[in-house]
Amino acid sequence: MSLSTTLRLSILLSVGIALVSCHGNMVYPPVFQDFQNIGLNLGRAYKRHGGFIGCGRNDPSNGVDVSCVLQWYSNFTRVPAGQAMTLPENMRAFNIRQVDRRPGLNPWYAPGTAHVFTPCGAAGGNPEGCPRGHPGKNNCPGGGHSMGPSAEQYYSKRTVPVTSWARGSVQNVAFTLSANHGGGYQYRICKVPISGRGGVTEECFQKTPLEFHGSNHRIAYNADESSWKSIPARDTNVGTKPAGSTWRRNPIPACNGGAGGFFSDNSCPSGTQFPAPLPGLHGFSFTQSDVHFDKVFKFAVVDQVKVPENIEPGEYVLSWRWDNEQTPQIWNTCSAIKVTESEGGDGEGDSSGGDGEACAFKRENNIAYYNGDLLDGRKNLVDSADICEKQCSSRADCIGFSYVPNTSRVIPRWVHNPEMGEFSRSCWLIFSKLLA
Repeated sequence: MSLSTTLRLSILLSVGIALVSCHGNMVYPPVFQDFQNIGLNLGRAYKRHGGFIGCGRNDPSNGVDVSCVLQWYSNFTRVPAGQAMTLPENMRAFNIRQVDRRPGLNPWYAPGTAHVFTPCGAAGGNPEGCPRGHPGKNNCPGGGHSMGPSAEQYYSKRTVPVTSWARGSVQNVAFTLSANHGGGYQYRICKVPISGRGGVTEECFQKTPLEFHGSNHRIAYNADESSWKSIPARDTNVGTKPAGSTWRRNPIPACNGGAGGFFSDNSCPSGTQFPAPLPGLHGFSFTQSDVHFDKVFKFAVVDQVKVPENIEPGEYVLSWRWDNEQTPQIWNTCSAIKVTESEGGDGEGDSSGGDGEACAFKRENNIAYYNGDLLDGRKNLVDSADICEKQCSSRADCIGFSYVPNTSRVIPRWVHNPEMGEFSRSCWLIFSKLLA
């Protein structure tokens, strides 16, 4: 099954409340799933859309067909019973209150109070089964699939991009929308415990929410900051959790109506939920008619956050939490952060949102390096990701694999062997040292 078909089925299976129960994710700093270190260089992502980061590698053991970053979240979650709406009216992104009419308020109506299964997202969104408590792995009515692992656990033993931030610095962060459910978001940071990256918790993240710097977002179609467009931001610290912490409204209006434009084509012929900040910045992103994903949002929303001056240097995890308004969902994505003493700047350090030639991956004289080691790859034509994974696990020097299903002209950017062609059904085996 092709990547396009697989993702399309995932989205259509999500139509359980006359809406798409779908996706949003952080793209910068480069996230756990970003094995190609794409970051804000969205032109390198499938369909130039940040939600497809990670889709080039299949990881059958995580319970999803493809490891796209848009697959990790908490499904069917609401504010605690008895919790009243605390959201100021001017922070709403949907002009129809509580589109989903089932009992309980959706997360954005009391920002930060709704339960998450995991602070970095659960594969398929339903880790406790569907219906909850059912032990089997299956697709879930209303969205996602069941019994997937948490991202912090799944990626705790895997190599992920690491970004350096200096204490007291101001840093760029960014997310993209695959399905516009309104609502709002917050960035938080948690120090990695002795048990490792897999031990971070929602309670830890809520201890250190990051303050936004400035009163604007920037819209990025690529990593060239000179091309980014500024739009106003809208924040609140009223009725939020942690108490007094700042949350920011999603600045992109969906189309008018309860479906937000899913059944149209992002043109919003009946208008938008609130005025669009710039021409073209409106709609739902994925829509029912967009079979080939040609009209998905090609941009990211960039903010700046302040790194606290009083945190100790060391290894941290950054979590983006998007509390949905249209649907009972919370979308989380995480990045590995190294907090340093020295003064850095926007994105300076081990990771880059530019050409992706940083973090663990570096290139000199057209040769790829990973943490200082030469990298190499070998390609085979195989029929499934399972076979590809077995080929890698059978070799002690294989540090990872990438399976490209039925998609031409795709090649891992850090494989330098010029004689290797580019084919569908390609299994790329990645090695830590240059092969003879």
